[in-house]
Amino acid sequence: MFDTPHPVFVLAAVALLGTVGLEYGIGGAVLATSTVPQPLDTVLDDTPVSLTPSPTDTTSPANTVASPRERESKPPGVRMDVGRVESCGSTCRDVTAHLYNEETVDLTNVEVYTTIYAGDEIVWVDAERAGTIAAGDVYTTTKRVNVGPSEISKIHSNGGSVTVETVIEFDQGSTVVTENVDVV
Repeated sequence: MFDTPHPVFVLAAVALLGTVGLEYGIGGAVLATSTVPQPLDTVLDDTPVSLTPSPTDTTSPANTVASPRERESKPPGVRMDVGRVESCGSTCRDVTAHLYNEETVDLTNVEVYTTIYAGDEIVWVDAERAGTIAAGDVYTTTKRVNVGPSEISKIHSNGGSVTVETVIEFDQGSTVVTENVDVV
């Protein structure tokens, strides 16, 4: 799907918000550079989709993550945790995240869409196709997260806070996790 191996869920970025950034004057903020992911050509059932957001998109956090599939939202037995955070430089961290299936059935066609905002400005987006996660199983992924001066500037302009929105979708339902984090 992407040239970058094993993208991590944005929720992992929340855990990093206090671990990097002193070089740029933020009291420990970290965000990946604001690159738009390559478009998804198909979802797992080979249905064509296009998820390429505009790099200048400034829609509000409540209306940003476009889903290629329509479905009802239900509170799933899905839990996401950040495992390990390792330094790879003064403004870089390797982050390992875990997505737990606490349901009694397999979760199929699992996809995770994440967006980080500074105010109404998108500072980072990502999409991850996790596939099938068996009942009681965990999906683990690691990603290198680098901080850029442009993102730090946007965060400072927003008073030092970001909104992290993570949408987890699967054939059996979906859930949205939104968190506001002060990083300065």
